[in-house]
Amino acid sequence: MAGLGTLIQALIALLPPWAVAAIGVAGAVWLVRGLRFRTRTRRIRELVRRRVRAEAPEAAMLLDRALDVAGDDPALLGELARESRRRTQPDGWRIAEARLVQVSGGPAELARVRRLDGPEARALDAHEEADRVANLVEQGLPEAARARLDEARARFPDDPRLHALAARIAGTPPEPAGSAGRIG
Repeated sequence: MAGLGTLIQALIALLPPWAVAAIGVAGAVWLVRGLRFRTRTRRIRELVRRRVRAEAPEAAMLLDRALDVAGDDPALLGELARESRRRTQPDGWRIAEARLVQVSGGPAELARVRRLDGPEARALDAHEEADRVANLVEQGLPEAARARLDEARARFPDDPRLHALAARIAGTPPEPAGSAGRIG
């Protein structure tokens, strides 16, 4: 903290008192806004995480509370959309997306949210996963489809479309060695 004291002393020596006070107020406002944003972001993440194991009525209440915390702030709505997507909660994602379209600055944040990659770019629901697996089967890539299906069934164990695809893939002969990932 000695460096901070030296900086303050230098500012006092170089600037008039009103300028030092203005810099102090601006710094305090910046700090408070940052802390408030961080606290609200953590609250949204907690509410979305609690929705994972909640029953339907409580899950709806938790989503409403998360939307209240986010308000009309595009960055917070974007965080709600990202966390809902990461936790495989398509209803939260879709509602946050709809709100982002309506608020000022929301379309830019929505574009950032949609550019997700890595583990967060996974499908939103079992139907989307089933479509991806079916596309792999249609492309003649049963091994890739099996791998994708295993991942999807781990996330959505009770989905009937995934069970039907598993039966369909079980009757597909394996790919020749070295053809995995090749299209056409």
